[in-house]
Amino acid sequence: MPFDARQTDFHFSRLRRLTDAGDYQAVFASRCSVRGVYFQLYGNVRSGACARLGVVVAKRIMPSAVARNYCKRLAREVFRTQCAGWCDLDVI
Repeated sequence: MPFDARQTDFHFSRLRRLTDAGDYQAVFASRCSVRGVYFQLYGNVRSGACARLGVVVAKRIMPSAVARNYCKRLAREVFRTQCAGWCDLDVI
C-alpha cells in the first residue's frame, strides 16, 4: 500500500506559530515562566482560536547550528502532538 500524506497530518501550520516580534514581546512581557534542566518555557494567555509556539535557541548556549535546528524540530514536534488541550496559550 503506497503512503498517502493526506491520511496523516504532520503539518505545523502558520496558525500555530508565533510569527512577528510583537507576539514574542507580548509573551516575554507577561513574565510567566517555568524553568527546567534543559528548557525554559514562557507562556501568555490570549484570546484566540488555538495555541501557538515560538522557539528561541541562543547561539551562546548551543553553538552548533545543526544542534540548534534539531532542538527546534524536536520542540515543534512535541508541541504539535501535545497542544490539543492548550487553547488560547502562546508558548516560547
